Amino acid sequence: MKVTGFDGADVLVQLVDAEGEMAEIGRISGHEASMRRVEHPSELFEVGQEIDAEEIGRWREGELHLSASACEIPALRSFLLAVG
Repeated sequence: MKVTGFDGADVLVQLVDAEGEMAEIGRISGHEASMRRVEHPSELFEVGQEIDAEEIGRWREGELHLSASACEIPALRSFLLAVG
């Protein structure tokens, strides 16, 4: 997925489907952007940057919410995916 902008402390990302076509827009809330403490997620991400994130749910009429912090430590992510 690609960072498309910021909405307050949230990161907006464009998802791509299996065929490489643009799909829906997702949202990473500020507290799900990273395990590191930062003032604003723009300290971590730039518009246009490709990032990894895991789906954590849908809110507000189906809006996709994601977590980038869940992908920061690959070994932990693999373990959690195996357990879940």
